[in-house]
Amino acid sequence: MGYELPVISDAIEYGLHFNDHVWQQAAITICTRHRIPYERLRRSSQGENVIFFVDEHSVIKIFAPFRENYLRETAALDFAEGKLSIKTPDLMHTGDVDGWSYLVMRQLAGHASREVWASLGRHDRLKLSHVLALR
Repeated sequence: MGYELPVISDAIEYGLHFNDHVWQQAAITICTRHRIPYERLRRSSQGENVIFFVDEHSVIKIFAPFRENYLRETAALDFAEGKLSIKTPDLMHTGDVDGWSYLVMRQLAGHASREVWASLGRHDRLKLSHVLALR
């Protein structure tokens, strides 16, 4: 592999290493492992996870080992698949690199889900949750 991802046990250490160049190498490893062709890997400036856009077709998310959001996000993507009137990202690959869980999903055109969720009022969030619960 030629590099090692940092060993991190808390948010403070994570913040210290969040912008390290080693994440680019991890994204390259993930693309190679899953034979994902790319011309450009672009690091997202937003999010609590390490996120890369693979050209205009895929998104790589690398999750900190001390958080629970990898399991939550993969379960949510699996659960929501095909159950909404809006398109949700296809979960393409999951795995682990140096103890860090990751997922690769298809990139959708439009706005990031966190932006859409933040723009919804309480009523619309409950309505969307209700639709998912019925499926």
